[in-house]
Amino acid sequence: MSLISYMGPILGLMLVLACGDGGKKKGKGILRAPSASSEANPTGPSGDEPASDAPKTAEEVAQDSLALFSEHVYPLVKENCAGCHGAAIAPLFAQKDEQVSHDQIVDNAKVDFADVERSRLYLRLANENHNCWTECEADAALMLEKLNLWAEAYAGLEEQGFENLTESLAFASAVVGEVDETDPNNLVQLAAMPANLVAPMTVMDDDADGEVNQYIMVPAGNGGRIAPNDMGGEAVFNFELETAGTFTVWGRVNTADANSDSFHIKVDDGAFLRWNTGITNNEWSWVRSNNNGAELTFDLPAGPHTVTIKQREELAKINRVALTTTLENYAGGAIGVKEVQTLSFDLLALTGKNAKLLVSVEEFDAESKTILIKDPRIETDAPLTVKDVLPLVNGKAHPQHTNYRIVDTVVEPPGAVLSEAAMVLIGEEGFGADQLSFTFGVIE
Repeated sequence: MSLISYMGPILGLMLVLACGDGGKKKGKGILRAPSASSEANPTGPSGDEPASDAPKTAEEVAQDSLALFSEHVYPLVKENCAGCHGAAIAPLFAQKDEQVSHDQIVDNAKVDFADVERSRLYLRLANENHNCWTECEADAALMLEKLNLWAEAYAGLEEQGFENLTESLAFASAVVGEVDETDPNNLVQLAAMPANLVAPMTVMDDDADGEVNQYIMVPAGNGGRIAPNDMGGEAVFNFELETAGTFTVWGRVNTADANSDSFHIKVDDGAFLRWNTGITNNEWSWVRSNNNGAELTFDLPAGPHTVTIKQREELAKINRVALTTTLENYAGGAIGVKEVQTLSFDLLALTGKNAKLLVSVEEFDAESKTILIKDPRIETDAPLTVKDVLPLVNGKAHPQHTNYRIVDTVVEPPGAVLSEAAMVLIGEEGFGADQLSFTFGVIE
């Protein structure tokens, strides 16, 4: 999906109207576009008052952008670039599908609608003589002409004032930290809580070594339920799959001896199967589910599902359940440690609450001066309403920087991620010199 295709109300931030500024910072440069109706009829319904400018909707911008790309740019790249960028060399912007080709250019910041002459599609021809199909100067001029026609999807922008503006922080000042790098095959991992429990299955928090915070088990004195259909304790894990596939189920278990090393397991409405975990000698270990030793796989469609872990032997402990495509040596999804850079924006002055906005940043491409931001998240000690989030590079808005305009949420303590989407920002000087700030339609 294109960055453009899931934009919210775009190219216009609705201003907060109030007497005075309420102590909130203001700036300039908000991007708005006059509606088609206001251009055709500059007066209001009565004919004696100017019509108000209305921002383009996401649907209008997406439709205009794809239509102009398909008419002007796509025929050029399909004819002259498909040999490499049709299937073999990323970005794949010369594919048979016009929408996919459009998205590849936008998502990889190969076009700059705010300053078309900075677009990589043009500069590769004009400055680098890259695979010109006739004369490079003429080819570059033609590409620039077509990109300018495409950019008309964003024409008519004007500057308005910003409300709810954070401080500006240099990208280069981001704090460096480390996080676990996860296995891309790890699709779903579910903690012991909030599983839905049926007694005597219960949650415990007394791990002897402190390796896990919580786990579930049937305590001593409740006996076993050897027959799979006997009434007993259960833990039901609910999850949802975005795509169908063949999966394995793993559990992070802790067992002491042969009298506490098994559960019953089923997926959805299937039959309960005997899961022999083996003895882990009181250590937490990831074990693949099996049917009395025969390893299991599950063919599941997209949509909601359940995994049910049922009492078979008391004192068998389980801390997590994971659904993955990994067949062997699953280690909980972590495959190493990666470095992350984080900027933290204090929101006390904007909200009167002890809150901050954090965002991960990294250089995307030094040559094109692009920067990747992701995982925007709020940490707060009080509920916070957040809507319409717009990043600014050096205090300026950009028509392509709109992924987080669709944010409309109430963040409860201690905080939450605002969007799962990453976004490539088109910088001016690059990661080492540019600064980032944010403006909000609502933050209170």
